[in-house]
Amino acid sequence: LIRERRASGTRCEDLLDKLLYAVDPETGEAMDDRQIRDECLTIFIAGHETTAVALTWCWHLLGTHPEARERLQAEVDAVLGSRVPALDDVPALPFTRAVIEEAMRLLPPAIGVVRKTVADLVLGGYPIPGSTLVFVNIANIHRHPEFWEEPDRFSPERFLPGSPVPGHRLAYMPFGAGPRVCLGNHFAMTEGLLLLAGLARQFRLDPLPGHAVEPEIVLTLRPKGGLRMCIERR
Repeated sequence: LIRERRASGTRCEDLLDKLLYAVDPETGEAMDDRQIRDECLTIFIAGHETTAVALTWCWHLLGTHPEARERLQAEVDAVLGSRVPALDDVPALPFTRAVIEEAMRLLPPAIGVVRKTVADLVLGGYPIPGSTLVFVNIANIHRHPEFWEEPDRFSPERFLPGSPVPGHRLAYMPFGAGPRVCLGNHFAMTEGLLLLAGLARQFRLDPLPGHAVEPEIVLTLRPKGGLRMCIERR
């Protein structure tokens, strides 16, 4: 597909077109076919899976907290009316964004990241040699009572503008942190927000009676056996 598009010279407003014609600002070089293939795989695998899981948990939490769902739907109705969401609507949907952020705090798609120490160090009283792989448990940090009040409670209000910030700058890091932070974090948040708002505008989702939801780790943190809900058109 990449070779065919490159040979045809056809321009399209899609991801492949952007990658084919992207150039390094310093060297002026374009990506070869292998680099483009790898970038596409990154978007489809890393970008799709984590966002899909995050939205799955959003619907589960909204279904089990109807007051939050009603507030989200009221915000979406006021901003969108009968039209589909657009990029310009993002700043006007703070509660919708807060729902996603709180869902990723309680049930982060990536429960942790691995880092390698660059030198010997002492962490929490434990000596760690250089070149050691260290697992950073994001899921536990996101529920640590030292950083979060009522850490197990679903409360999107934590992330609304003007709300108190956590006690540590790394208390919330669903996309990792530092130089190796996920490069797609802003895209993922925008994509997730528009999808959640668009679906909430049209549908109401309620928990399926008798269906137990149990998290499991299969590359990402997802509902075991999938999430079953009752869908009603609004």
